[in-house]
Amino acid sequence: MASKVARIFAYVIVGIISLNVILFLLFSIPSVQRRAARFALEKVQPKINSRLSLDGVRVRFFNKVDLNGLYVEDQQQDTLLYTGRLTVRIVPVDLLSRRVMVEQLILEDFVAKVYRLSPDEPFNFQFIIDSFAGDKEETDEGKGADRDGGEGGGITEDKPETDIKGVKKRKNPWRITSGAIHFRNGSLRYHVLSAPVTPGVFSPNHIDAREFDLRANVDFQGMDKMTVEVKRLSFREDHSGLQLENLALLFRSVGSRLKCEWLNLVFNNSDLKVRDAHFDRESKEFAATLKSDRLEPDDAAIFAAKLNHLDQPMSFELEAEGAWPLATVKHLDFKYGPFTRFVLSAEMADCLSYATSDLNLRIHRLAITQEHLEALIRIWAPAYTSPPQLTALGNLDLRLTAVGKIPLFRYDIVIDTERGEVLLNGIGKMTNRFKHLVYGGPVRVNNISVADIIGEKAGVGITTLATDATVSIVQGEGVTVEANGNIKSTTYKGFPYRDLLFDGVYSGTTVAATVTADSELNKLELAAGFSFG
Repeated sequence: MASKVARIFAYVIVGIISLNVILFLLFSIPSVQRRAARFALEKVQPKINSRLSLDGVRVRFFNKVDLNGLYVEDQQQDTLLYTGRLTVRIVPVDLLSRRVMVEQLILEDFVAKVYRLSPDEPFNFQFIIDSFAGDKEETDEGKGADRDGGEGGGITEDKPETDIKGVKKRKNPWRITSGAIHFRNGSLRYHVLSAPVTPGVFSPNHIDAREFDLRANVDFQGMDKMTVEVKRLSFREDHSGLQLENLALLFRSVGSRLKCEWLNLVFNNSDLKVRDAHFDRESKEFAATLKSDRLEPDDAAIFAAKLNHLDQPMSFELEAEGAWPLATVKHLDFKYGPFTRFVLSAEMADCLSYATSDLNLRIHRLAITQEHLEALIRIWAPAYTSPPQLTALGNLDLRLTAVGKIPLFRYDIVIDTERGEVLLNGIGKMTNRFKHLVYGGPVRVNNISVADIIGEKAGVGITTLATDATVSIVQGEGVTVEANGNIKSTTYKGFPYRDLLFDGVYSGTTVAATVTADSELNKLELAAGFSFG
């Protein structure tokens, strides 16, 4: 009995191999390839009602099929797809279990042109989808709708099966698996014709990718259950100058949770790494860790034109999490050039309503040059120029804590400058979409060189003071400072003074102040106003 089973099994194996050999030999004959191509065209071309051509079909061993010279035209008589060779290797027996197993999919020397008139219009390949969308099976309700003037149509949906006992069983969903996808030497064009063209800046509405190369694996059962591994993706985008050297990633979806376990990106002269990024479509929870060892300003400007004035390489590490709209930056370490560095953490309770959201910001360190400070501010205010009194402070090293809401928050700031130390704490206000900023509270200045800030003409030297100050910054109107307090020590025109009371106003390039003293060492009453700069 065992030997009989073995012989049957051997016959089956030999039969399968023989069939593959016969098909291989048969489809190696050019005339057979041409006839197979014509047969396929006669079946498909009338259905899509557009020009379609195929140079030949070749069957290889073990279910591998080559389609050579495949050309598909859109309904505007322009190229939709051309490929020199399309190779597919499938496992037919898996179709019985509602599974499409593509062991190999190779697309070589291809050109694809995809466009739509506007974001709301269909793609130029929509006619193919419509051509193969079968009529929806009629149900009793559907027939009733037809009688009432309704129309049916669309893709047939999976329906529960009923066994002989009348118990309904739901069909398993289709599963599409591809063990090896390889696109090479391709050209991909995608355009939204109504969208404006932005030369030199990457736009998702206008993509001209050449030298397109992709190696990937896919296991798809639905948006809630799939795995995508991209081993390599590279292309050259002519429109923006983007040179994608390599993109590799591992992405999974399970239920409502989308997760990118890792992503490595190298483009032009920059890089980016992402680890453990996830987003839950139901709870809105998210988290991600991002790192770039080098981000060139020219490369960053490809995606954001407002960065095109920057001239120093950047790097950063970012760890963030939250449940949108709550967002927490657990750690951000940003470097710009060899000196400037931000290290901070922050939390905003509602990013969608920042004007009323709770805010907790801690800048653990901000070391920055005046040149870099001006350049970074120009990202948001392109016409900004730092006033000479600020640039005179030299390099800054700042630490800050701000807690409250953006319209009203408490702050503590320590600033080390090349001219001395400044300590501030008080209440800050940001209103009118950040066009009006007000800061008020105690200010202490230790051993600051006033002459280096407002000029030697004023006659004021090294100064230490403690005061209450209000700083108002209005867009288009400059800075105004009102202060009153105690000058602990200073020099004026070469003479030392201590414990002076003062009340003053600074606006633009003018200062008006009243200084008084009534002690055994100093008796002074001075009211003065002067301009500088």
